[in-house]
Amino acid sequence: MKNRHFKAPAIITAVLLTLTILFLLCSCSSCNSCSIDPNVATDDEKSTYKVDLGNGQTDNPEGEGFQAFGDGKLDPITLDGVKVEVKDFAIYSFELAYDMGQEQFKDVHDINIDSLTQYGFTHIYYDFFYQIPNKGMLFKEAEEKDIKKELKELFGYDDFKLTDSILYNPKSKKFEMWLPEYGMNIYYRVDAANIIDDRAEIITTFYNEKQKSTLFGRTTITVKIKDKKPVISALSTK
Repeated sequence: MKNRHFKAPAIITAVLLTLTILFLLCSCSSCNSCSIDPNVATDDEKSTYKVDLGNGQTDNPEGEGFQAFGDGKLDPITLDGVKVEVKDFAIYSFELAYDMGQEQFKDVHDINIDSLTQYGFTHIYYDFFYQIPNKGMLFKEAEEKDIKKELKELFGYDDFKLTDSILYNPKSKKFEMWLPEYGMNIYYRVDAANIIDDRAEIITTFYNEKQKSTLFGRTTITVKIKDKKPVISALSTK
């Protein structure tokens, strides 16, 4: 009985202390120094889709979405009287080698038909893979003529039997795909853009971070002119 007389006041004291703390917290939340601005996102609310450009050259100066941070020999070159955008083909080499897993090919017809179809399919909707927002996989449909048109622009050929791809739905006679979350920041340096006879070789080094401290990989993409347009001819990766 003696102990019970001392427990009750202890419990009451604990409850009163808790209520006091809650009152102080509520009061603090109403003052300017402790209030949370509803227009400012907390760390948990901030989207990784928005990135800080910081310093350095970027392919997207508006700063929306993921970026490709490049430097080195980015200036366009002229091959057989046709302008070649070096930075575009440097990014294509990353997509093919690291997103599509096609690290080596000497002819576009050597590329796996599923990968080739997916590559053309994706380029219908995005100029570059890094622009794809990582906000959940998106379902897309495409017709064969549209995919072939993209492949013609990229590789100079459209004589592919795309209906052999697993992306083709024979019932709807359309190509269907859940677009993978390819979007990411790319850090690269174009080391050389050499013109050799009727082709150009663009050598690019990719890194894991903007400071370019850690090597990710190197590619050499070969560009040729077909129908007065620069197209991807071959690729090798180190």
